[in-house]
Order: sequence, then C-alpha cells, then structure tokens
Amino acid sequence: MMSKKKPYYRRNLIRRNETKITYFQILGGVLIIIGLGSFLIAGLIMGMLDSTALSAGSVAICFFLVMFGMALAFPEMLEDYNNGLSTMRIAVFMVVNVFCLLVLKMGWAAGSFTEIGLDEYWLGLLALVFGAKTAQSYFESRSSRGKTNTSGAPQTSNNPVTYTSADLVNMAIAQHQNFLYSKGNIRLLVQGKKHDAKGNLIDCLTIHLKDDKTEGIPDKLIVQIPGMPDQIVETEVIEAVEKPVVSYDAGDSIANGQYAKYKGSIACKLKLPNGTACLLTCSHVMTGGSPIDHRGYFSDTDDAQINGTADGKWFYGLRDAEFDIALIKEFTQTTFSFLNGVVITSARDTTPDDIKQTKVTMIGRKDFYGADNAKSGYIINHRAINPITITYNNNNHYEDVSMYNLILIASGTTSPYGNISRQGDSGSMIYDDQMRAIGIVLGQNSKFTYAIAFPKILKKLSAEII
Repeated sequence: MMSKKKPYYRRNLIRRNETKITYFQILGGVLIIIGLGSFLIAGLIMGMLDSTALSAGSVAICFFLVMFGMALAFPEMLEDYNNGLSTMRIAVFMVVNVFCLLVLKMGWAAGSFTEIGLDEYWLGLLALVFGAKTAQSYFESRSSRGKTNTSGAPQTSNNPVTYTSADLVNMAIAQHQNFLYSKGNIRLLVQGKKHDAKGNLIDCLTIHLKDDKTEGIPDKLIVQIPGMPDQIVETEVIEAVEKPVVSYDAGDSIANGQYAKYKGSIACKLKLPNGTACLLTCSHVMTGGSPIDHRGYFSDTDDAQINGTADGKWFYGLRDAEFDIALIKEFTQTTFSFLNGVVITSARDTTPDDIKQTKVTMIGRKDFYGADNAKSGYIINHRAINPITITYNNNNHYEDVSMYNLILIASGTTSPYGNISRQGDSGSMIYDDQMRAIGIVLGQNSKFTYAIAFPKILKKLSAEII
C-alpha cells in the first residue's frame, strides 16, 4: 500500500530528514524576497523621484533581511561535515554580517574607500576569524572522511582516523589562539619546529612575543579531538619579536621617479599573457612607502628609475592582505649585474617539511652588499596563516597593515634568530638550492625576513619567469 503524502499544512517547522522544505525555509525565502524587493523598489523606482529614498540605514536593513533569510532558507551553510550545526560557521556568519552592515551603513554615501575609515583591527579580526574557520574546516573534513569509507559505511577500528603532528599543531592554534592572544603580548602564533631533548626536529607551536615576559606562556598545549585521547603539542617561545617594517629607503636598483629616495630591488623579469615583458618588485617601492592599493593595472603610468637612471613605466600595483607587488614595463636595460649569473626559471610552494631544513638565498644588490650579495638563510615558517602586522612608512607617516600567508626566513635555525635582509631589499628574490623561486622580500625585523610566496604571485598575474 502506498503511503499518503503529507499535506502542505502538515509540514515540519524545522527540517527532519525530509525532502519537503520547512516552514523556516519558506520564511527565509519570503525575507529574501522582501529584502531584495525593497532594495529594488527604493533604488530603481523611488530613487528616480527622490534621490534620498535609499538611505544607508535602508540599505543595511535590506541586507540584514536578505542574509537572515539566507540562513533560514539554506541551513546547510551553517552545518558541518557531519550535518550538525557548527558553532564556528555561525560565529563566522555573524561576524561577517556585522562587518558588512557597518560598512554599508558608514560607506553607502562615501565617495571612496578611504572615507570609510576601516582600521587594521577590523581587518585583523576578519583575518583571525577566517583563519580559524579554515583550520576548523580542514579538520572537520578529515574527521568526516575518517568516519566513513567509500561505501558510506562506518569506519572500522582497523583503519582509524590519524592526524600528523603538523595537523595537531594547527588544531592547537585553532583551539588556543583566543586564550593566548588575550594575554596581550603575543605577536604571532605559527606552525614551527624545534629540537627535542634527543636532538630530533619535531613539530611545535611557535609563539612570537612582543616582549621578554614569558610568565604564563605554556610550554605545551593540550589538543582535544572528539572520540580520541587528548594530544600534547609542545611550544617554542621566541621573545622580543618587533613589528616588521617594509624594506625600502636605501641605496638600491629600482625606484619611482616621484619618490627617488624610496628604493627597492628587482626580483626578476616576467612575461604576461599578452607577451609584455616586465620587472617585478614591491608596490610600496612604487608608492614611496605607502600601503596605498592601485588594485591592479592602471593607465596613468609613472616613470621608473633603474640603477639611478629614468627607465621604464610603472603600470601595475597591488597591495592587499596577501600581496604587495608592482610591475614596470617599457624598460631598456636587458641585463642586471646583481644577478651574478643566477638563472631562475621556475617556482615552488613551501611546505611544513621546509621548516628549519630548507636553505634559501636572497639576491641582494651590489651597490651596498658588494660582490658578496647572495645572503643565505633558512625557512622558519612556510606559511603564517594568522595575520602579521606590517608597518609602512610614508614620509614618516607610519601605518600598520595586516597581512597573512607570509613566509618567515632567518639566518639560522636556533635562537637567537637574525634576518637576512635590510632596508632596500624590498622585492629581492629568494630561491632554494635548486634555483626555484620561493618568494620576494616584503620586510623584516631584527629576527626574521618576511616574504611573499612566489608561486601565488605568478598565479595572480598569470605570468611566467623569463
């Protein structure tokens, strides 16, 4: 006998494994329609009659209705891989929506992004939230895959879920970062390595302190995994890590004609998809130390200076949370002596296996390094997912910017650490012992050199090294 279908008035209030949409989903759809409809009516119809019909407050309310409706209509976006509500997804959804509401409220009538006046604290909060969400999603995915096999049946005890020591470090960051950052003197939490009592290199959580006050900083952390015994992750504490600053303002080989004293370095020559040959360096070399973002290609080109001579045109600049890069075209010089015959034709991503094991080289300039312009060091962190505050200096106007996914490099693998760069090295190429590009120098403090990963630069520009 066939079962009778539920009439529409018998549908559940919330979803209970049925294909029929719920009342909450219907309500969500209605809210989306109301929000979009109000925006379109006020913006397109009433706006023709009254220019003040669509105020910033009205836009914010319409946005809230749409996003609240999205949460009700599509509850799956707030669920984890096990189909349960995820508190992290809910938290990220709330933080992002509050941020968007504030931006819409403050910036609807603004003439430019600079008028909105967002500071680095909001950007740092967003980067922190997304970093935690990325880590949680990764481990949710692993946990989900561990609970089922390819047939969808429960996983047997013969093939349990396993995590690498590097996985445990990232879980420790996700679980303890709020507690650690609340201490006030933590500059950065990153995946690292240290030598144990037997001299073996083990994965650990590296903690950068703003000062030398180590009281209350744990030497190990407990990582909790549902259904598994607690795991221990050791820490490495590095004291008195200053805020890194961008590496310009020294005698070097490349500069903007308008800001000739703010000089940086040439990384290499690139070829763009349209065949244009260009030189790669940092955006703040072009802008005179400012973190201003040109958002990519621009037509109002400025003259460049190469080795003290006017040569080439700036035509691309990008400075955001991951990039600080600029390009020069139409240059006449074809050879650069500072390369010392080094030929680099490929690039590679860094991995956790590189930490404190892979030796790298920075190509400096001969004008103040002399003939010995190859400065060597080691990768100390392959990718810092938590934001790093970088200080920019535009004519003694200091501005802090949060950046993430940077590579950390030092002259040695043990404390006291030291950088391999100096002012004027912005844009310098860093490569490994197989002549593969690793990154370009962004800035430094007394302990570390900070670099932007080279493969993502090539991907962003769709370029190749020539």
